[in-house]
Amino acid sequence: MQPLRSLARRLGIALPASALTWQSYLRGQGTLLFCFLLFGAALGWLSMKYGSVEGQVAIEGKLIEYRGVNIAEHPAYEEIDATGYGRISVFTKVLLPPASKVNIRVIPDESKPEERMSFQGTDSSWMRMEERVSTKHLTLVIENAEAGAAKAGQVDVLVFLGKR
Repeated sequence: MQPLRSLARRLGIALPASALTWQSYLRGQGTLLFCFLLFGAALGWLSMKYGSVEGQVAIEGKLIEYRGVNIAEHPAYEEIDATGYGRISVFTKVLLPPASKVNIRVIPDESKPEERMSFQGTDSSWMRMEERVSTKHLTLVIENAEAGAAKAGQVDVLVFLGKR
């Protein structure tokens, strides 16, 4: 601030009284705050450079979407790899036509055919089925409901496989 004051005197400019206040601020508190700003920036840079390790986030689940599946003429069969997962949640909703029903079956691999899971979905809201899974391979069957119910045309099915 001293060189600025001497330059201002040579040019004939009178410095305001607030210049003395800024001079005392920059010598004391301002320098201290600027040092902490630099220290915080250095810590932030170090944490970004060395703090986060990618690839250590555990994948807890997998979502498989089947949108707009057309089952008007024949059922849809989907193969699902359930290796490493312990739970399955199936959500379904009939899109077209209104007031129709769909039947969803989840069949484990051929070694345990007695463990079939099934439920019916309607167009009013999302229907949910949740079960434990002990096999590595599943077959999802999306088909129209039994006789007497309106046949579904398009269906949305969401399958979530979870670790727990």
